[in-house]
Amino acid sequence: MSGGVEITLDHPIESDGVTHNVITVRPPTAEDFRRARRGNFTRYARGMALAAIVTGCSRDVLRKMEEADAAKVDDFLLRHSA
Repeated sequence: MSGGVEITLDHPIESDGVTHNVITVRPPTAEDFRRARRGNFTRYARGMALAAIVTGCSRDVLRKMEEADAAKVDDFLLRHSA
């Protein structure tokens, strides 16, 4: 499995006194997908859970992300999901 990549945010996120300028995202594993499905019944909830797992970011940080930055994470996940 390839390693993670850093995605530079066009719109940095402030959360709990920390500014996030870059998010590191790694390719998801089969176990990541299983974990994301547990208890998450909507597509949005599963996607949010998977993004939190592969970035190590809290859902609060991910929810504050601008759409253009979220699209960068989504694009990475789509390229690395079979």
